[in-house]
Amino acid sequence: MTKIIINRVDPTPVHTLVNHTLVAGKSGSGKSNYCEFLCTQFLEQGKVKVIDLYDSGRFENMLYAFPETDPFLVKKIYHIAGMNPKAFKNQVIAIPGNELKYTNKLPNNVKLMSFDITDLNMDDLYYLLGMSDKLEGFLALISNAYGDNINMQEIYEILTTGQLQGERKKIFIPDAIKGMIIRNIRRWMTSGMFSNELPKINFQEILKDTSCITSFSTFLLDGEESERMAYGLILKKINDIKRRRKVDNRVKVYVREMSVFFGDKWGMAKKYVLEYLRQGRDRGIDIICDMQRVYDIPSKYRRQFGLLVQLRTDFVEAEKLLDFQGDIPRWYLKKSPTWGAGEGILITGTSWEYPFLSPPTRHKHKKPGMNVLQLMADVHGWKEYSMEEIRDIMYFDIAEQQDKKEEVKKDGELDL
Repeated sequence: MTKIIINRVDPTPVHTLVNHTLVAGKSGSGKSNYCEFLCTQFLEQGKVKVIDLYDSGRFENMLYAFPETDPFLVKKIYHIAGMNPKAFKNQVIAIPGNELKYTNKLPNNVKLMSFDITDLNMDDLYYLLGMSDKLEGFLALISNAYGDNINMQEIYEILTTGQLQGERKKIFIPDAIKGMIIRNIRRWMTSGMFSNELPKINFQEILKDTSCITSFSTFLLDGEESERMAYGLILKKINDIKRRRKVDNRVKVYVREMSVFFGDKWGMAKKYVLEYLRQGRDRGIDIICDMQRVYDIPSKYRRQFGLLVQLRTDFVEAEKLLDFQGDIPRWYLKKSPTWGAGEGILITGTSWEYPFLSPPTRHKHKKPGMNVLQLMADVHGWKEYSMEEIRDIMYFDIAEQQDKKEEVKKDGELDL
């Protein structure tokens, strides 16, 4: 058996391989700590863009710019990795949502940015608006009449004005379905996610900038439905840009708690995660992800990971690692419930290492009870949004225009 040997002074060589990486372990086992360490290592290698996704209001991905100051951890960093604390350049982008009404004071380094309404194509709208067979049938009629490139704003225009940019087509749409779609689209348009008052997220420029880690946050969104849409759009835009070869450098996408993305209602985000796993390496996209149990995702997708790190877990879960590497002695695995933070087994397709000890992060790592926003504001100051600014951010122009349009035609044939 060939083992991987990590140089304790410079632990980067083992991570230079182009691999999808999965880190699993119980809460508190150090899995996000290790993934953040990998992100900073890739950043220092240069010519690699690192994206950190999914905070869901926990603010875990916003601390790269703050060096560790805890004396115990500073000593541990040097003892294990021969390194000193360090800050890393970090771009923090927050997607606006209804929670902005209540959290109206943000650190100056947190940038509010919105999506472009035209980022949603017909394939995406099936996930967002196709809530029943009838609604999916309606979308199919629109798609057949106007093509797959039609976006949500254009569908709204068709339903509310009876035509699209002078085009006139005949489609039969029941009034009940028509009204349901109009209400649903208007809800998204007034969610803040597509605000015209904020800079649009320029994904191409973000992916080209390899000098910083870009962290996306959804703590201002109100509910899982908005989060699902936001992360689906982020993953989609990264995939489209790399598929079309608009950016040459590799992209490392850290997806926290990736098992969430395999939930029943996360179809849009899951679609692009699977796209990354199947074709990402060829396109220049590598996934780093963490989760509590390796078997939270189906086996056909687990096989796409070239590097697996199993941290503290129970023996039943640890024993399943034999499916990856059958020659790991069971008495190693029986120790898994007693492993400390960062301790575990590292497995590749052809080899394994035990004991594996992940280096601690050189920047601050989120701890329970830590007020991340206050910590950031102490350095960068606050930006307070007035109720007028919040209203403008949350209000999409087309919703106002709708009130000035003719009433939607009654049930029956639309003369489009």
